[in-house]
Amino acid sequence: MDYAKIGKETIERVCRSKGEEAEVYIETFQAIDVDISQQKLENFNTPHKSGIGLRIFSQKRMGFAYTTGFDRESIERLIQQAKNNVLNGSPDEYNSLPQVTRQKKLNKFLHEDLYDQELTKISVGIKIDKIREMEKKAIAYDKRVKRVLRTTYSDSQHEIFILNSKGLEASYRSTLCYCALIAVAEAKMFLGEVRKEIQLGSDFAIKRRFADLRFDQLAENAARRAVSLLGAKRVKTQRATIVFEPLVASSVLNFMARGLGADSVQKKKSPFGRKKGKKIANKIVNIIDDGTLKGGVATSPFDDEGVPKRRTVLVKDGILSTFLYDSYTARKDKVASTGNAIRSSFKALPSVGITNFFLEKGGTRREELIASTDKGLYVMEIMGMHTADPVSGDFSLGVNGLWIERGEFSFPVHGVTIAGNVLDLLNSIDAIGDDLEFYGSLGSPTIRISNLLISGD
Repeated sequence: MDYAKIGKETIERVCRSKGEEAEVYIETFQAIDVDISQQKLENFNTPHKSGIGLRIFSQKRMGFAYTTGFDRESIERLIQQAKNNVLNGSPDEYNSLPQVTRQKKLNKFLHEDLYDQELTKISVGIKIDKIREMEKKAIAYDKRVKRVLRTTYSDSQHEIFILNSKGLEASYRSTLCYCALIAVAEAKMFLGEVRKEIQLGSDFAIKRRFADLRFDQLAENAARRAVSLLGAKRVKTQRATIVFEPLVASSVLNFMARGLGADSVQKKKSPFGRKKGKKIANKIVNIIDDGTLKGGVATSPFDDEGVPKRRTVLVKDGILSTFLYDSYTARKDKVASTGNAIRSSFKALPSVGITNFFLEKGGTRREELIASTDKGLYVMEIMGMHTADPVSGDFSLGVNGLWIERGEFSFPVHGVTIAGNVLDLLNSIDAIGDDLEFYGSLGSPTIRISNLLISGD
């Protein structure tokens, strides 16, 4: 199907009326989803979708509609619905078509690893065998690993077309591969009576290419996390050093990312409001959003409005330098879009979102960072991040991990919470590892935070 031609014709029909501008967003998607449990195939699904989202701008009003049909009748209904929504919309001085036109660079920009040419050549059988082997690897890691709750694999192919009445015509295609598993470790406890203790450990990865998935490493990581928490106990309430491993730190970064979006700041729903140009973190902290990062799972030539992606340094040497913008929020602040307009699908309007969002790595090896910690908690699991207050930045989180004494792991810890504020946390980071790892579009190295409240016994 010639999607570009359909997009052009749709815009031509809309713009027969004077004073109207239009933007077409076309998405095609196909995927494979597989779940394995105890070597048995529990789920096999091949979802696919395609459709058109249409925005029309007229007299500071915006109308939106979408359809899954590409025939002439469906397109006519789409246009009429969007035009009706324009008439019913409220005027907003910031409503207009993004100021982006045809650029040759957009169509030529394509990292060589954005699309995996080999993915479609790999049979489903090989993919299923890979995750069955993962399950075996996890169980073989340690005799205390009794089973794997679930091993999941999926891959997808996307193609995006964006066209507008200013002459923009841009497209790209991409692939993603995802794999995850949850390992279960068991041990007997003797505390007056024999009881069974169960601990879970998990890991996941999202890559552009099938060949970049490290199946054995994921299995070992999940099994190691489960086993290392067996025999966990509580510690006394105290202030101590906290070390976040990359997976945990990435989860905390995800919470921070919401507050660094210009939409949250403009709605006064961010702890970073009125902080631009001010110190919000230790000077060793640099936070970046990079939509052009080679190999990044959120890398693409342009955002979901057709604005070229870019590298945006949000926090430089502890100073907050800017926020993330789409075209609408950028017009409000009289700045340029940072290329951070994101749509969940063709059915949704664009809004501010992250691309490849990460804390820049430091120069300290993880082993050295732990060895130089006299007393503290190495956090391997974090629970309740969704309950953190997005306005104040306050948080209280359940954590599991390993207690550090004199630079060495001493015993596993569970049933405790850590509490504080995101701004205090950023200012209390006193060491950053060199082991930057990405979990999807979020990345972080190991980080160490001084003097954080641990609530236990």
